[in-house]
Amino acid sequence: MKLTRLTALFICVLLNKMLIAQYSLKKTDTLRFKSIGSPRDTLYQIRQKIKGNIYKQVTYYGLSDNSNISTATDTFIISKTGWKKLYNNDTLPFLSVKEFAANRKVNEYLSAESKEAFYYEYEPVKKINIQKKELYLYRVKPMSGKGIVEGLGDDVRYVIFDFSIGEIYRSSYQIKKVLAGYEKYVPYFKW
Repeated sequence: MKLTRLTALFICVLLNKMLIAQYSLKKTDTLRFKSIGSPRDTLYQIRQKIKGNIYKQVTYYGLSDNSNISTATDTFIISKTGWKKLYNNDTLPFLSVKEFAANRKVNEYLSAESKEAFYYEYEPVKKINIQKKELYLYRVKPMSGKGIVEGLGDDVRYVIFDFSIGEIYRSSYQIKKVLAGYEKYVPYFKW
């Protein structure tokens, strides 16, 4: 009798762990950015855990009424001190605390056909410490093998990266966007 109860308990625990694991694999977060200056433009990201620390992220760009929406899909390996990007079956370094400290530029490739066709060059600018939170400011330039590309969606911009979340702030032209929940830090974003 005790063995049967023990077996039933073991099966219940095992099923519970399987359900929790299944739920965590399907966990999806929606990251919404708020416009500062121009309220018409929108930006949000849907990030879904695939397995372990691998996440698929779809970024939606367009107007606030959900018209003229375009998307970009990326897959990242995420840790608290560095991100890597899965690109054409390769794992490429993306942004990391170590690379930032070494003041190294990092390229984010955009073209599936050729790395040199289009990419964003991330240049470390400065580390920002706000209320025990470490944020990292990058200057981002749209590039090709021939140099800067001013018509690639936007011009040179600045992004602030929080390694536990990802991009939390973006400025390009007159439009500035901040991730919901980070608005209180905007007065500190001066460079």
